[in-house]
Amino acid sequence: MTTNKASATSKVFLAARRTQPRGRHSARKLLDAAAALFLEKGVNETTIDDIVLRAGIAKGTFYHHYESKATLSNALREQVIGDFEARVDAAMTACPPDDLRRQLDAWVEAVCESDLMMGPLHDIVFSIAPPRWSASDRKFMQTLIALLRKGHAQGVWRADDPRLAATFLFNGLHGVIDDLLLRNEHPVAVRNIVALARKAIMPERGLVAFDEL
Repeated sequence: MTTNKASATSKVFLAARRTQPRGRHSARKLLDAAAALFLEKGVNETTIDDIVLRAGIAKGTFYHHYESKATLSNALREQVIGDFEARVDAAMTACPPDDLRRQLDAWVEAVCESDLMMGPLHDIVFSIAPPRWSASDRKFMQTLIALLRKGHAQGVWRADDPRLAATFLFNGLHGVIDDLLLRNEHPVAVRNIVALARKAIMPERGLVAFDEL
């Protein structure tokens, strides 16, 4: 068996372990312990020994789930994104299916509130991400792209390029949230951000009518 095949087999085995009930529980405990320690000590200063001690799990169990601290860090980032997407999904599901404006508001609110809830953990998990990371293919972004496309087709707003418009909105929201966190103004600002997002695609001459720029 080649090294690449052995590595692939190992990854399949580890993934299978993490999907079993007991495996999910211990894997989650390791992720929770790592998140707490990364916030307390930093990623580089946290060791695998620190993580298993905090989780109350044997070191051998760690390696049943993760090949290394880097593998665990990637899994933690995916967990954070998964929790983020679940909150966005829940907000969208609660909206009337034909009320596209309310769906847009709900998407913006959920993204802002989720980003605010993550706080420093967001900075930690994405500090170990590739330097150029795009959210465009994630489920929550595909939801927005589909919503913008549908609204454009129905004349609710102008978004000639839904993917570009969605990227513009998401990255703009993320920048605003970062600024609010630095200035400690987040408790009162989400409504203002929702209004700003609406104005970006629903003024008389839409800001995301990119063919006119």
